[in-house]
Amino acid sequence: MQGISDCSPVIQELLEEKKLSFSIKKLLNRLFDSLSRTQKRMIQFRFYKQMEYAETCEILDLSYQSARTLTCRAISRMWEAYQKKHFVAEINKNSE
Repeated sequence: MQGISDCSPVIQELLEEKKLSFSIKKLLNRLFDSLSRTQKRMIQFRFYKQMEYAETCEILDLSYQSARTLTCRAISRMWEAYQKKHFVAEINKNSE
């Protein structure tokens, strides 16, 4: 999985772990839903199907740099969605 380490080692570690808990899988699915169609496809190809950038570039008709940028932006979007979810949960917890 070359290339993802410069974006988010935490996400890489989660995606590589074979025994994710149900709640983590559910959370990853929700975060995945926050992505655009093209971002979803890139994440599927790179991390679920473990395809190299060259293969994904050909399938999605993208340049190498565009594919890397798309991947990093997808991970960033998932991270932002995660932070928002936990921020809202923290506010709700503190207001009780």
